[in-house]
Amino acid sequence: MANHGHWGVDLDVKELSLAIETENGLVLIVGCSHPTIETIVRTATEATGRSVDTIIGGLHLLPADDREIRRVAEALRDEWRVRHIAPGHCTGEHALAVIRDVFGAGFIEAGLGSSIMR
Repeated sequence: MANHGHWGVDLDVKELSLAIETENGLVLIVGCSHPTIETIVRTATEATGRSVDTIIGGLHLLPADDREIRRVAEALRDEWRVRHIAPGHCTGEHALAVIRDVFGAGFIEAGLGSSIMR
């Protein structure tokens, strides 16, 4: 039975994500985060024993309401200790603004052709 959560995320969709080990922690490259970004972060953390420093890619927050967007952004920053985030296409314009506000200097503006160097 599919469980789509209270805001419509596709928990039953399988996705590939790439976790790259760096001296600062994992750099997590995600596609569209249909299983939820928090599930992907938890899975990468459990599989590697390392924390996620940076997330790059789509966060699939288009269907989420304001409260859920802020909750996810704050959970990534405060609970998961993600320091940098470069949200992609399916995050949604409104969610990008909320994430930019929550992450401050840790927000990375990125898109097609961007190079991310820290």
